[in-house]
This record gives sequence, structure tokens and C-alpha cells, in this order.
Amino acid sequence: MAILFCPRCRSLMQLRKDRMVCPKCGVVSGGAQKDGARAKVEPDGGRGASRSTAKGRIAPKYFPYEPRRNQLEMMSLVFRTMMSGGSAVIESGTGSGKTVCALAGALEYCIPNEMKLIYVTRTNSQSRQVMLELREIDRMAPVRGLAFQGRAHGCMLLRHHLLEDVDSGDLARSCEQRKKRSMTGQGDGCTFFENYMRDDLEEYRQFCLRSLPTAEEFMAFCEDRGACAYEAMKDRTAEAQVIVTSYPYVVSPDVRDTFFEMLGLEPAQCAIIVDEAHNLIDFAREAESLEMTTELVAAVQKEARAFGNAKLAQGVRMEDLCAALEDSIASLSKVAGEDQRKEAGLEPEELEGQLSSKLGLEKDELSDLGQRLMAQGEAIVQARTKRDEAPRSAALALGEALFRWTTAPPSRYRKYARDSLPPSLNAYCLDPAGALRIFQECHASVHMSGTLRPLQQYADLAGLADASQMAYDSPFPKENRLILYADDVTTEYTARGDESNMRRLKSHIVSLVRSTRRRTLVLFPSYALMRRLCEKGLEEELMVPVFKEEQGMPQDRLMRMVEQFKSGRVKGVLMATAQGRVAEGLDFPEEDLEMVIVVGIPYPPPSVPQKALEAYCARRFGEQRGREYASVVPAYRKMAQAIGRLIRTERDVGAAVILDKRARFFAKYMEMRASSAPVEEVQLFFRGRGRS
Repeated sequence: MAILFCPRCRSLMQLRKDRMVCPKCGVVSGGAQKDGARAKVEPDGGRGASRSTAKGRIAPKYFPYEPRRNQLEMMSLVFRTMMSGGSAVIESGTGSGKTVCALAGALEYCIPNEMKLIYVTRTNSQSRQVMLELREIDRMAPVRGLAFQGRAHGCMLLRHHLLEDVDSGDLARSCEQRKKRSMTGQGDGCTFFENYMRDDLEEYRQFCLRSLPTAEEFMAFCEDRGACAYEAMKDRTAEAQVIVTSYPYVVSPDVRDTFFEMLGLEPAQCAIIVDEAHNLIDFAREAESLEMTTELVAAVQKEARAFGNAKLAQGVRMEDLCAALEDSIASLSKVAGEDQRKEAGLEPEELEGQLSSKLGLEKDELSDLGQRLMAQGEAIVQARTKRDEAPRSAALALGEALFRWTTAPPSRYRKYARDSLPPSLNAYCLDPAGALRIFQECHASVHMSGTLRPLQQYADLAGLADASQMAYDSPFPKENRLILYADDVTTEYTARGDESNMRRLKSHIVSLVRSTRRRTLVLFPSYALMRRLCEKGLEEELMVPVFKEEQGMPQDRLMRMVEQFKSGRVKGVLMATAQGRVAEGLDFPEEDLEMVIVVGIPYPPPSVPQKALEAYCARRFGEQRGREYASVVPAYRKMAQAIGRLIRTERDVGAAVILDKRARFFAKYMEMRASSAPVEEVQLFFRGRGRS
């Protein structure tokens, strides 16, 4: 069915008795109105005017381009979702224009209804594209947008290294303390805040209205004026119709509450678009998971000696609690160290039992102990403030962790010990309902990504009952991409001791690279397997420059290495893991990347939390869907994200080879086929695309 927008008022038209009718002004498809008059179409090219497409369709008011395949349908789905107050789950690949389609469809509803639109991205850097699309929209119809970032990015003291790097809670307290000093004329305030308060604030407003700046551009504007960018951004939120920000502002419970309090709005007064939504569920789980380490306990012991060994319960002082926790973490993590993965699952109240015995308290008193430790932490913050010290407290952090640990429902959390540096006790969130409740509270939400299939899995895990679901094909020619899998190798755990299998894996990689001479990304399921194959001479046999992502590699060093890989005169190989940063989020247009070799299936590594997640999904969704939801689908999305690096524009040509016979199980998600001669098929593919 053709999706039409009214040529007069640009509202979405509805199908009534085989005719498209505008429910707002009565225009009927073809120009007739209820009163028999003709609709007058605004001249093409005017600001806010509708635009006729080559097929006679009308582009909506907030869409700045000539619509391409599927775009009108996508905008219509987003608009209907906003109208109904529901949710939509959309898969649409790179180059399909999903960002601008989601914006245009949502603004069609949000602006007339004075509803705030919150567009969330996984990282701050991804907000840039949204602001660029808003600029194009603004050329057609006025829109006010803001790229909002938190204190950690907007604090000029941090940017100029005048304040040590601290966590978000400490930074917020330090910020409020310095602002208070500035406002009361005391010393050691914040000169950037003072400069902002003395400045002409209308100039900031006009800059945002005129330029719709990216976050980086707004930061630079404030820095040139010696002003606090965070305060300036906060002041702009009230006027903005679209706020572009990152996941924590809608998912992390504490950050979210502060964010909506700053907006002065309830979630029901906002609509939300989630971009790169395939990351959302894991992000939400991490936001609600918690950890207690011996390092944190030692910091609390130090505070007890410096600020007083406060009484927390009858016969229990801070140092008593710390000694009991330190002993319990050490003993439980020692048991974990006996496991190959250095993890050991805990019974739901195993720590509580140990602490109860050591401290002479009932188990139900331990949550009160956590709250009292938090109160002592607040007192330490106040004491440090009076001393002109950084307003921080390890006791506050440990108290919160202990309270959450003792009140965590066993049905939603899996507790385990880890023999790490430092040793830790962890509670992994299986069901992030608390983090995701925002999508039940907001007016409407749209969740989209280039790799979101199967859509029902995402809707189930995100708690989006009755969500509309739609997957759109890539707009790029299918013949520009080849996906094969080799059926004579595997990285299955039981086969890793098979030396002949390992030799075949190495041989496939070497043959593909040396026979094609393309810039190639080789993705391994783990750093361990990468190291093992390199120890067998993989790097030397490739005979091209090799760039390797290392575990814990600093971001700036990683980006420099990627640029060297892209720009090298000799086309080389970039080695990384499917769990790392290279596999997702980096663009490799045209000849920057021509081949991807996926070594094995990147299933989530076996661990205590992973096994618990599979069991949780099996209980909730059934045995078959349980493993699919917890293990198979995440592995598919990792592969799809990596292979998606190949085709980013209509000119891109690329081949992907998966070195694992188990890839056949993923053929229902991704178009691929088995090959007994992948080298020959890849060579033939490139010759057929004029890339010999």
C-alpha cells in the first residue's frame, strides 16, 4: 500500500474504503476534500513544504530528502507508534536512512503535541550523526535539538586537567560544592561556572538555534568563552524539542532519575528512540549488576582510621564489618581460583551466612548494616568537604553495594565469586526490568538497529509486549557482498586440542589473505585463540603488515593503529576479537576493508553468569528459545556486526568467510552458504566485481 502524507497539512493519511483520507483536514487521495474543494499543495522547495516524489507520493514535513525504498513505510510505522503510545522494534541496515526516518516520523507527532523526543545512542560520539540529520530537517521545518552530555564530558576542570579523574558520584558532589563556593563568593570555586553565569546567556541560546551544534562543537563554543559546557547544556534542555544523549540517561536508574528531574518532566511526557538497540539489553544488565572487591573494603578501612571507626550495630563497627567482608571475599574467591575460569557460583545467601556468623547478627539485619554504612559515607563526604578535600567516600559505595547485595531477588540475580585482581564478589543481573521500566513509563518508544533479528527475542527481553516489528532489507545491491563458511574446521571447545583442525584454521586464513591481497579484518572468538594461532606462526606466514588489537588497549592507541591499517600503502591484516571494539562501531568505507574472516562462532564465553542467563531464559521462554535467546542470537549479532563493516555505502564490495562448520545453524538469520573451496570462490567474486 502506498503510504501518503497529506499535501496540505502533512498529517499521515488513512485508508478508508479504498481511498486515502487525511483525518485532520479531510483531503482525499487525488485532491478531493470533504467539502468538494481542491487541496492546494505548497510550492516545492519552501521551508516546511511537502515534496512530491517521483512516484507521486508526498514526503512528510520533517523529512529533508527524496524518499527512497522503504523510507516512507518506516516513517509511517514510527508515526503510528507515536500516535498509539506503543513501541516498535525495527531492523534496518546501514545506509537505509533509519536515523532520519525515525526522527521525521517521530517529530511529525511530537512537535504538534509538544512532546519531548529523547534520542539515545550507545556512545556520545554516535550522537554526531543525529545532530547532522537534525540540521537537514531544520532546513525544511524548524526544529530545536541539543546533544546532551554529562559532567564527565562537559566539565572544563576535567578537560583542562585542573581536577583529578573521579567517578560520576564524586564529580557531581565536587561540582555542587564548587558552584556553591562560587555563588557565595568563597575561594576555590569554579571559574568556568562563574564565567558562564556572567556571560550573555542569550548568545548560547542563539548559537544552538542557528547551528544545531554537535556535542564537540558546543564544547568548543563554551571553551572559547571559558564557560562551563555542562551548565550551558543543562540550561538548553528546557527549550530543546529533541535531546540526543547516551544510554545511561534512560537506562541507569540513578542517572535517569536525575536526568528527568533536570528536564522537569515525567517519562510519560517524552518519547524515546533507541539507536544501536542490539546493545541495550546487555547495557541494562550491566547497569543493574554489582561488585564488591577487597580493594574497596581496604579503602573503607582506611576511611575508618581517618574519620573514626563508627558504630554500625550492637558490637559491630566499620572495621569489624570490613574484616568480616575481607575474610569472606578472600575465602570465597580462593575457592573460585580452583576452577579453570577462576569463578565459582554462590548460594543466594552464602555471603550473608558468613557475615551473620562472623558479626553475630541475624541475616535480615545486614541490609540495615549497609544503610548505616551509607549514612557514615555521607558523613565522611561532608567532613571532607569542610576540609576542602574531594567529596568522596568508599564507605558510601560499599554500603550501597552491601545493601543491594542483601536485597537482590534470587530470581533476578546470580551471585558468584571471582579470583581476579582484586578478588571480588559479583551479583549479575539476569532480568534488568528496573533499568528498562522507562519503556513502560514513557509515551512511546522506537528501538532500531542494523542487527536486531530475531525481533521477537529483543522484544521479549526488553519487556516490550505487543511491540510492532518490522525488518527492512539493505538498500545496497546484494551481489556486492559474499558470505561463505568453511565446513572442514571449527573452534568448538572440544576440537581445540585437535592439532590438524588448528592447522586447517591457520591454512584458511593464510591462503585467503595471500591469494586476495585485500585489507582484511580477522576476528577471533577470544584473545587466547588469537595468541595460540600467532604462536604457531600465523603472523609470519601472512607476509603482509599485521595490526593486532590487544586486551586492555587504550582507545587512543587502538584508533591510531586502525588508521595505520586503513592508510598503509601495502594492504594488511587487522586482528581483533568479536567481543572487542573493532568489531562494532568503526567504519571502513570502500577499500578501507574488503574482506572479513570470522574465526569460529563468537558464542558468549562459558561462565557462571552466562550459564545462569541460559537457565533464566529457559525458565522464562522455554528450553529451546532459552539457549537461542541467551547464546545463539548474541553470537549471530556479533558476526553480523563484524560482517556489516564491509558494506557501508552503495560502492562497497566485500567478502566474508566464517571458519566454522557450525555456521550452518545461522543460515536462517543471514544469507550464507557452505564452501569447500573458499579461496577460489572469493577470488572469483572479486574478479566478477571488477576488483581483480
